[in-house]
Amino acid sequence: MTDIKHKSDYTFAQRICASLQKGATEAIEKVYNRFHPFFLVFAKKRLRTLSAYYEHDALSVLDKYWIELMNGKYICQYEGKGTLENYLWLRLKDRIIDKIRNLKSVNKQHLPEPPPSPETPEDQLISKQIKQIIFESLLEFATKFPRDAHYIKMYLEKKNYKQMALDELLCENPDEAMVKKKADAIKVQFTRKKTGSLARYEKILMRNMDKHEIDIRDLLSADWG
Repeated sequence: MTDIKHKSDYTFAQRICASLQKGATEAIEKVYNRFHPFFLVFAKKRLRTLSAYYEHDALSVLDKYWIELMNGKYICQYEGKGTLENYLWLRLKDRIIDKIRNLKSVNKQHLPEPPPSPETPEDQLISKQIKQIIFESLLEFATKFPRDAHYIKMYLEKKNYKQMALDELLCENPDEAMVKKKADAIKVQFTRKKTGSLARYEKILMRNMDKHEIDIRDLLSADWG
């Protein structure tokens, strides 16, 4: 291992990995005690507007997440390139997104949309440094993956897949079938696990965050849901 930037995190993760591989699943408690409080706040914040039972839903997601980590596979793959907190957060974020999609589906079928929670001043403020890192990451991304960068730019502008498709289609009055086909293609490219637009951009963004020693807590107000 030649590129360990966060040696203390790496050493800690390796100790946990060794214990888990020996069947000592209680070792996960050390990771739990370090990160669970922040992860729980984050999960509650993301689920609050979708469920009256967001505290229960957040705990459910976290419980499953910690059980999943007990097999040691994910922790053992940590290489110390970014902080351990950011690394574990990325996997948790995927689990929260799955829960959000499930709740949205249930709400659409059975429940009225809950009113959005009022934004606090903390929600409305993102530091100039964070904005600069996002901008620089997008520029770097555009040189490597211009098509994906175009999708990310539209995503940051809050455009949905249909709006992205309409922006890409050059004809003045595309029919619904053409728009749907294009929107579906964009969705596939945007959400693909490892080589999709969002996955590629997040990799560059997280690397730049680590380079500038920015904590993911500073991105709590960012809307990635």
